[in-house]
This record gives sequence, structure tokens and C-alpha cells, in this order.
Amino acid sequence: EAFTARWEALGGRLTAALPFDPSVSDFAAPLQQMLAINASQNRINTLRRHLSLKFEAEVQPRHDIDYLFIAAQPSQARQIRPQLKFYYAGALPIYATSHLYTGTVDRSSDHDMDDILFCDMPWVLNDTAQWSAILAQYPNQAPPLKRLYALGSDSYNLIFYLDDLAASSSHFYEGQTGRLTVESDRHIHRQLQWARFVKGAPEKIVSHLPN
Repeated sequence: EAFTARWEALGGRLTAALPFDPSVSDFAAPLQQMLAINASQNRINTLRRHLSLKFEAEVQPRHDIDYLFIAAQPSQARQIRPQLKFYYAGALPIYATSHLYTGTVDRSSDHDMDDILFCDMPWVLNDTAQWSAILAQYPNQAPPLKRLYALGSDSYNLIFYLDDLAASSSHFYEGQTGRLTVESDRHIHRQLQWARFVKGAPEKIVSHLPN
């Protein structure tokens, strides 16, 4: 709902929005509905009946969708791209939240998410010496709390830059959780780093994408 409200406020048009059951791994039904696969199959069946001819035809997904946005955990996101390919929609750009990435490179499990675009903390996308030291010291506890370590690091370091950041909206701090700025209402705004899955691992995108 938050994405829909923001997208429409920016002038975008929502073509379709469908919830899915996170406990299942087969998203055939919601994807068929969203892509209007059944409508395409019905058109083919109607033509066959009216023409009384046998002919080969491929089911086609709707063509009025520019991209797909998903908010899903890794186990669900790994299933969506292959099923889109099955329904001839594999070329459809997919944008996602950071929820789809565990924070640890796992090429064998994540290769089905290739080409999905998502944003996450620099701390997660960069192999920093600071994180390596934490991981060596706390090998069992550190991985699930990876993003919280970044929050702690920025919370401490930001203290020394608050006055400078508040002085101008053009000033920013390159933190572990993202690029941080202070808005006029003294709220801290965070801009994440964009990445794309390539061969089962996230690669940072240097060029600027929309915030």
C-alpha cells in the first residue's frame, strides 16, 4: 500500500496489484491473473472454435506492464523469475526491496534472481574490513544481525556530522546504512545503494537510478 500511494502520487499508474501467500512456492495463480494469461488462452480457444482449424499459438502475457515490483523474502523471490519466464514474461524488469537478499552471497540459491534490481545498505553490498572483523569475532551471531551493525555504526559516527548536515540540504554523509542527509524538519533521510543480481550475486550499480 505504501508503494502504491507513493507511485500514484508521482503520477504513475498501477496496472495490477496482487497479494500472495508467503507460505507457498508456486505463484502460478497470481502470476496468471496479473499477466492475463487465462484471457490470452481464452482468445486462442475462441479462434479455434470459430475457425474450426487446428493451429499452433503461444499464450501471450499482457503488454501494458512496464515493470514488476515485488516485496518478498528470498525463498519467494527465487521462484518468481523462473515462473515469469515460463509465462513468456522473463524480460519484464523486476524491482524489489532489500527483503529478497539475505545479506550473504549464495550463488547456488540466488542464481534464479539474476537481473532483479533492488536497493540495500552499502554495508551489505560492500565487503568492508570492519564487517570482516566483526564476522571473525562473532561468526554465529553476526550474519543475522548484519544490518543492525550498520545502524549502530552510523548512529555513533553521525553525531560528529549533525551540525554540518543540518546547515545545508546539499551536505551528506556516506554512511554504512546509505547516503544520509538531514532535512529541514531535522529528520534524517537515507538513500540506499542500487544493485542487480548477476550470476547469483549482487553487483552494485554505479549509474544513478531513481531514489
